[in-house]
Amino acid sequence: MGPDPGYKHLRMRKKTPSCVVSEHEEALPIQNITLNPIPTKEVKIPDVCTLEQPRIRRVTKKLLILDVNGLLADIVSNVSVGYQANLVVSGKSVFKRPFCDDFLRFCFQKFDVGVWTSRTKRNMNPLIDFLFGDSRHKLLFCWDQSHCTDTGFTTVENTSKPMFLKELKKIWEYLESTPHLNKGEYDESNTLLLDDFTIQGSMQSSAHCYISSVIPVQGRSRFFIR
Repeated sequence: MGPDPGYKHLRMRKKTPSCVVSEHEEALPIQNITLNPIPTKEVKIPDVCTLEQPRIRRVTKKLLILDVNGLLADIVSNVSVGYQANLVVSGKSVFKRPFCDDFLRFCFQKFDVGVWTSRTKRNMNPLIDFLFGDSRHKLLFCWDQSHCTDTGFTTVENTSKPMFLKELKKIWEYLESTPHLNKGEYDESNTLLLDDFTIQGSMQSSAHCYISSVIPVQGRSRFFIR
């Protein structure tokens, strides 16, 4: 069977790619070709400065840690004739420092104040009541010997007296973990320990201020900061 005569006028034409201009088509100038942009989705990249950064809350006042014996009072076993103790605790005489009340008022105005003594709690409580009175509630903490670190050694001055250390990191951890006392972050840059015993603050010398023993001056006493 031969080819259909009705299709003899048709010519076979090779397909050309759409991007190729055939020889029978007139090429358009490039400048007249309009390209439709590919739609893109706008992606917002957050500014690094606007990202929420973890904040460390800083305290507004420095932390002042006060010792008792040798700083706020002089506690002795033997009293010279003619001297009357302000208080007697466990058979020992307590002499309150001159201007102690003025000093404590200043401390509460300028600092967050706590007390740390190496004395036992039984001997500490009557001392704190006597020295601070109604201001005791202003203290952030009142620590005794049980919070100190026992070195296992005795002092040079008294071989029967145990040597204790006051590690400030214990205070910082305690304040941070106690919600109603957590006023911010305390560290060696904003903490000052006042103590008359150099060994007790030796582990944090940058935050320790040594107060010398009571030095009588014209019937009174004063303290020197070294």
